Amino acid sequence: MYENIGFIGDTIFQFIEDDFENQKLVNFLKNIDIPLYPNMSAEKIFSVLGKPKKTESYVEDRITYEFLFEGKEAYYISCTVINDIGLSYLTIMNTIKSINSLKNK
Repeated sequence: MYENIGFIGDTIFQFIEDDFENQKLVNFLKNIDIPLYPNMSAEKIFSVLGKPKKTESYVEDRITYEFLFEGKEAYYISCTVINDIGLSYLTIMNTIKSINSLKNK
């Protein structure tokens, strides 16, 4: 199911805005019932994933939100939203270690 979509260590995939045009990534998001898309606002992301477990901002124009999403499987999801652009970077992991890192937040 996940072949050729960008495994990096424990990460199922990471992608930036331009990668949303890759049909394998779009299909993967549909298969795990996470309807995210490029340029999505933080409010719309919250409506899909719920309240973030953690929020980080290292650069003035963007915020990274970390979620624990429990659908068909549990996933750690990190979404970076640029103020004037929306969702621009996404990381999804489903390892026990990454999921447990947010369970007690």
